[in-house]
Order: sequence, then C-alpha cells, then structure tokens
Amino acid sequence: MDNNTNYDQFPISAEVTSLKDLMRRKYSIPVYQRPYAWGEEQIDDFLNTVYEGYLGGKKKCFFGTMQFNEVNDNLEVVDGQQRLTTIKLFLHVLKILSSVSDDCSISINYKNSEKANDEINQVLCGFSKDNLKKTNRGYYDISDINNKFEANIRMLYIKTRDFFDENKESMISYCDLRNYFIESLYVVALTTKDSKMSLSEIVDIFNTINTTGMDLNGSDVFKIQYFDYLRKKNNDDRCMEKIKNSYARLDAYNDDKPQKEHFYMSDVLTVYKHCICALKGKKYEDLSKSNERFFEEVFNNSIDYTDILEYGVFDKVVELYINLLEKLQKNELCPGTMQTWAYRLIFFTRYSKFWTIPFVWSFCSWWKKRDSLDEIDFQKSVEVLNEILKYFVVNSTRYSKVIYPVHRKICNDIYPELANNDAKKIRDILSSCVWNNPYDLKLSIKEDYNSILIDDGLSKSKCGIILACLLLAIDAEIKKQTSDEKIRDMFFSKNPFDVEHTYSRAEYEKDTTISNKDKRLMNGIGNLVLLERNINQDMGRGGVLLPKAKSDGKWYERSEYTVIRNIIGNLPDWNTDVVKEFGKQRIDRLDELLSVKK
Repeated sequence: MDNNTNYDQFPISAEVTSLKDLMRRKYSIPVYQRPYAWGEEQIDDFLNTVYEGYLGGKKKCFFGTMQFNEVNDNLEVVDGQQRLTTIKLFLHVLKILSSVSDDCSISINYKNSEKANDEINQVLCGFSKDNLKKTNRGYYDISDINNKFEANIRMLYIKTRDFFDENKESMISYCDLRNYFIESLYVVALTTKDSKMSLSEIVDIFNTINTTGMDLNGSDVFKIQYFDYLRKKNNDDRCMEKIKNSYARLDAYNDDKPQKEHFYMSDVLTVYKHCICALKGKKYEDLSKSNERFFEEVFNNSIDYTDILEYGVFDKVVELYINLLEKLQKNELCPGTMQTWAYRLIFFTRYSKFWTIPFVWSFCSWWKKRDSLDEIDFQKSVEVLNEILKYFVVNSTRYSKVIYPVHRKICNDIYPELANNDAKKIRDILSSCVWNNPYDLKLSIKEDYNSILIDDGLSKSKCGIILACLLLAIDAEIKKQTSDEKIRDMFFSKNPFDVEHTYSRAEYEKDTTISNKDKRLMNGIGNLVLLERNINQDMGRGGVLLPKAKSDGKWYERSEYTVIRNIIGNLPDWNTDVVKEFGKQRIDRLDELLSVKK
C-alpha cells in the first residue's frame, strides 16, 4: 500500500495488496471494534481457502476486501480484524512447524481491548500443542480456554498438522506451504483518510462493501455513531471509554447467567428511541423506524437532540433499563395483583413493541427532576402499563387491521402524557376510546368484542382468545392467593400453555343433540380454557372433559390451574346451557378486568 496515496479527488483508495505489502505496515484495532471473535467454523473456512489454493496448483489466494483508515502513519482496521489476526496466528503456526528463524508477522495494536495485546503476546511466546478433545457435534472443545487467541492458534496448529498427515503422498512440506501463503495471499485494500472523512462516513462505506467477516449490528453502529458525535462535540477522543463502560454494564449483569436471561444493548437502544420520541413529540412514523435508521437521523440532526444525547443521559438509560428490568423479572412491583403481569402479558398482544412503556415512564420521571433512580416510582410505571394493556387486549381480540390506528393512538396521544408523567390524563384518554372503534370513536366495539369471545371466537381471533383465557387464568390464581413466583412459573417460565376445548371439538361436532348454532358457542370463551401444553399434547385431540368411555386417564386432574379445578366441579352437568352461563360469567369478569379506572 502506497503511503503517498492522493486523496484529493476522492478520499478513498482501492488497490490489490499482497500479504508481503500488508506486513510492511502497522495496524491498530480502534476502540469501537468488537474483540477478536472467530470460532472453529471461520477457522475451517480460512484454512480451506488456503489448502484449496495450495493443492490446486498454488493458485493466488484471495481473502476478500479489507478496509483501513489512515491516521498519521498508522492504519486503523475498519473491516478485517478477524482475518488479519488469524493471518498473524497462522504465520506463527507455520513458523513453528517449518522451524524457520525469520520473523514474518503482522504488527497489530488492539486498542479495543485492554488485555488483548497481552493475551496474543503470551500465546506467541508459547502455547500447548496437545490435541483438543471433540464434543458430540464434532467440534473441538475449547470451553475451558478463556483466551480466544490461544483457542484459535491451537486449532490452527492441530488442523494444519492433520492436513499434512492426510496429504503425505503429495510430498508437501511446511516450508513450502509457508512460502506459498506469504507469496500468494492477496486482498483488496480500501483505504480512507481520517482527515478527509467522518467516522460515520467511513462506517457507511464499510456497511456498503462488507461481504466477509462479522457484520456490524445495530448496537455496533450506534456505538460508532455516538462516539463520532461526542468526539466532535466535546473534542475528546477518550469518550469511547465512557461508551464502552455503559456497554460493560450489560456485560457485567450477564456474567454467570444463562443465555435466556441476558439483557441486550439492542433493547436498551429501543428504550432510548422510545424515550426520545416521547420527550421530543415524535409521531408513530418516527417510532416505527429501525433503531439504526432512527439514530442515524438523530445524529444527522443532532442540534435538535443535544440535551438528550449527552453521555450522562444515555448512561442513565442503560442504568434504568437494568434496574427496572431486574425488578420486573423478580416481580418486585405491584406484587399479588394483575399489574404484576402487565409487562409479560403485553407480549401476547399485537402491540408487543410497546413493552417499553414502563421504561419510558420511568425515564421521563427521572428526566423531569434529574433525580437518582432510587427516587423513581417504578410501581407507577407498571400501573400505567396495566391501564394501556387493557386497550391492547380489547383491540387484539378484534381484527388485525386495527393495529396501525392503535399504534398511532399510543404514540401520538399517550406518549406525550408519558413524558408529562400524567397518569390521570392517560386513564382519561383510554377510558374514552377503549371500547370504541380506533377508526371511528363514535362506533362502539363492545358488542363486537363480546360476540367474538362468546361466539366462535377461536376461529375469529385466536390471539384474543388466548389473551382472554390467560387473563382469567391469572385472575383465578390471584383470587386463590397463589404466590407470584408460582404464577410466573405456571404461565411465563416452565410450562407453556395452550387454549383447549372443555368439551372437545371432535366430539361436539358429532353430537346430534347440539344444534349448529350452539356448536358455534362451543368454540367460544364458554367452552375454552387454558391448559398446560404437555397435558394438552398427551390428550391428543381430546378436551378437558373427555367422553366417559375415554375419561379413565382423567387428564384434567393433572393440571395445576385453578380454572381447570373450577370446571371439574361442573363436569357431570356440562351441556350447552352450562356453556352459555359459563361464557356469560367469564365475559362479565373480563369486563371488570378491562375497565379503565376513572
């Protein structure tokens, strides 16, 4: 690569570059990059590319495009860290196997990791050459190796040695392979000039041309954009350390927890986006944009967002997210009430994107006073969500075409009141529209809603039926004073559930004593109930109430649900009259649960 590249006409150069040329320059991995992360599959792809070229007549070995940003005499690696590092490790493996004394290598300074430089130097000074055991899936077991460089250099060593054992008849040598690798590896090097382009523009180029390596996800892109914004605003290159500290908060929380319990920065950014929309009066058209597109527009118009883009604000969002989500996971808010489950229930509606509402309420509470997180009324945030949930439940029971007006209603009318922390105004808005058609508030949907639930509801709105049955099942457990921990395990953790017929469809369709009109009622809330999925699967096509000839198993007695226990008492008398009365009782109870408090 030519140090004297002319950037005047266009601030980027592209040229075919050999490994020999690559070894002449010094590289640094900038602070915004992720750590070295290649695994065995990528190592295999790397080696197969080398082996195929070597055995196929020593063809030129092309390793794709790498992107660099020239800063003084140093090249920052924008795209190519994984390949450059693996090339460095492989060169060392070939040096050891061929017993040569020269030191052909690549100089890399890992600014993105405090320990990476020490770890790779330690590996280059010596690593174990013992074989690695394999897992049941055929991959090498590296679970006990904490150093990624060590894991990969050991795999490179073992796999290269195995390659030679498998090709002894070809009269190949380690020295010959090493010479081929150094002489025949090429990349296309794209080089930008730091003084000519912004970091965001450089990343845009990467996103356009990246076809190999590990893609930058939305969280990575935000980190780069935010770093570029803060660096220019505060004239401080050290701000990346602050951003990394915020990201490290999540890493620290996730340590020693199973994958399913991990928190992710992508969710934090979703909360941040919703908070910005609430405080800045953004409409649904903005809220519906992807995080990447939304924040790109925010940074491009940063003068309108200066206050909320301060680093301390972003860090507070991260802190609030961890603090509140932990409380929600532990059921610490509104224990023993339906509000406890509002956060989890929202994911069963068609409006699950508004899971952020308690976070937005809490953030706006902090924003108004800039007080500590300890002074935020987190409980109020869940109570507000519970009121909004009722609106979602009603509209989830109807047709999916109302999803967009409901989204707009929440963003355009409710979010400003979240920003004001005005719970009464939110309740007033919801009470005026919860039972009205989102397209036309003069039209009531209550009768429509009731008829869907009572009359063939499973065919018309499975989402609404599941929600209704789930609400009634949780309500029954709360009345029974079942512990929150057990309710969580029953419905949201250990035992997935299904909606099942009390009197099975396969049987009532054949029942000549039931009219066709009444058979529709058998597919509504009066004959449907929540049941554990494992029991439902064991039952096959049967219902909770099996015909006497098939009832020896008494599947329903295995259920822990109180709603099932309530039905068992009616089993001997179960008929269409019972279904109608039971359906009416359940509709009445749902009306009580879904009413919006004045």
